[in-house]
Amino acid sequence: MPVPGWDRVFDLAFTEIALYGAGSPQICRKLTAIFDNLSACAPPKGEPAIDAQRAWLRDEAPRRSSLSVNQLLAPDPLGLG
Repeated sequence: MPVPGWDRVFDLAFTEIALYGAGSPQICRKLTAIFDNLSACAPPKGEPAIDAQRAWLRDEAPRRSSLSVNQLLAPDPLGLG
């Protein structure tokens, strides 16, 4: 049975959340904190997927919100805003 690789698992875990939550400060901040934590412990081959998702969020989130990119992407591990 085929086993999905890192990129596929990462995509399944975060793409839909990012797509639907890119306009929500709480979701953007939580995702930023998660990506920071994953970057610290992910295998080197996982970094490109994390970096790509982080870049997409940095570009897309300000388009969907009236807040600045700095306000949207300030890491918030607890999701309290």
